[in-house]
Amino acid sequence: DCVFTFHSSADGEGYQHTITSSANHMAGATIDVVYADGTGLELRELHAVVETLLDNIEEPEAVTATATGFEIVAFRSTRVQELVDQISALVRTRAESSGMGVEITASPVNHEMLPSRILARRIKSFTDTMKVKLDRVQRRAHDAPSRWGPVSHEVATAIVGFPLYTNDDQPDDVDQSLMIAKAVSGAALDVFGDMEFRGFVEGERLRALRERDLARTPRRWLGVHPVKPPKDGAKRTLSIPDVIVRGPGIPEPTMEELIEDDESS
Repeated sequence: DCVFTFHSSADGEGYQHTITSSANHMAGATIDVVYADGTGLELRELHAVVETLLDNIEEPEAVTATATGFEIVAFRSTRVQELVDQISALVRTRAESSGMGVEITASPVNHEMLPSRILARRIKSFTDTMKVKLDRVQRRAHDAPSRWGPVSHEVATAIVGFPLYTNDDQPDDVDQSLMIAKAVSGAALDVFGDMEFRGFVEGERLRALRERDLARTPRRWLGVHPVKPPKDGAKRTLSIPDVIVRGPGIPEPTMEELIEDDESS
């Protein structure tokens, strides 16, 4: 339901991404263009034409020529898809006018990262309590597309950086790693054990998706409960569900407990 990653960071970047101008990653995609019986000149001409026509690109958005086509990065995946469609239409139009066959292959769009600020802040609360030495939180530009982008659209995702020290007057890397692992674990336990906090985390993700015109249904967490009826119509002597969904910290029921629950009901 939530994904946590943590890793050592470059100098000055070992901190939790609690502000909106940090931990953002661009969306991206690639396009491969293959001309039937082409000499390579067609692709080079296409590079020049696309660079001329796409004049509404503003940094850090970019359409970059590659050996096989184009690489596209933009703030949002919807913008990336728009550019993919524009370039693909241009390629087909030029190919049809010249009577040359062309094959266009676009990769799946790599979504932009939706960092969970709420998770990052909860982790920072734990690190502050344990007096973990971290770098100062700072603004930073959008990073290149990351495979964590699509993950963050499905589950709340926080990428946590932390510094490693080798000086004698600083905690060693093992102690530092243990402390940050405890902080992440504490936040994870809060997600599973605190339904109100869990709702805040899920709500943050849903709001970010709604801003992108993507609708998601909030997840429900109901503890232990049957989720589908018996496959046959025969009366059962014991109300053991076919599928059990476990809530946080709930042990496996014993057969005696199941029988007692059935008789009491």
